[in-house]
Amino acid sequence: MKRLLAFLLIVIIASVQSAMAAEQPIRFGPFDSGWYPDDTYAVYLSGAHKASPTVDMNMGVFILAAVQEVDKVPIYAHLMLSTADIEVEGVGRTSGAGDMQFVLMPRILFWGSGHLNLGVGVEAPTGSYNKNSYLNIGANRWAFSPRLAVAQGVGRFYFELWGGYDFYTDNKDYLYYTAKTDLEKDGDAFAELHISFKVEDDGNSIITLSLGGIWGGEESAETFGAAHKVRDKMADYAAKATLKTDITNTFSIFISYTYDLYVENGEKGYTGAVKLAKLF
Repeated sequence: MKRLLAFLLIVIIASVQSAMAAEQPIRFGPFDSGWYPDDTYAVYLSGAHKASPTVDMNMGVFILAAVQEVDKVPIYAHLMLSTADIEVEGVGRTSGAGDMQFVLMPRILFWGSGHLNLGVGVEAPTGSYNKNSYLNIGANRWAFSPRLAVAQGVGRFYFELWGGYDFYTDNKDYLYYTAKTDLEKDGDAFAELHISFKVEDDGNSIITLSLGGIWGGEESAETFGAAHKVRDKMADYAAKATLKTDITNTFSIFISYTYDLYVENGEKGYTGAVKLAKLF
């Protein structure tokens, strides 16, 4: 029984750590494919609260984004920094910085009201990590995510389709029960669709419905010469509603709510977020 309880605890902790890492059923927001004029910079500040039956998490995110033309090819890029405070029932509480993320996505094809971006996302192990603790904000490993985004405008509607795959390096300082070992994580695939609608012709208010999913990500730890499964392959499907309102021509506010529709080998939860965006 003790081993069973300990295993369930490790599964919950692994799910918490992954919440700040690459794997999330919906990781992008409306217009994150870089639908901005060329030579534009943007700064995002957001706060979010994520909750499930045993986990309570508050997050803060800073993103610096840009669309710049290089050799006549518009390139979308962003740098993301984050912080979080997490409390897990029966485990404890911790806070600190999340892993830094960098995304580079050249717009390789574009046409009248649409475009196609192909690029990669990288997460660096810069977040807070205590190798003697079960509960951490940082994942202590690299993540690489080749990704594809297709966007198309049709009248008042705007469609964005994302897809990609996450590759992970090993966490070399993982605490499995009382032993320090390597945590290996299989890759996972993700896909999501955003459908945005301009409430008014000027586009000052936009409503977006998003659907997303992620599959894979089995984790195992090597101890005593054998591999022990820490978490089975997961599947997570979620829906997200977002309201974007322009305060001025260059300043916008996003209010969103995300709810897990189905979670395999994890807990269903919800996330409420407010994001401020400033264009330069």
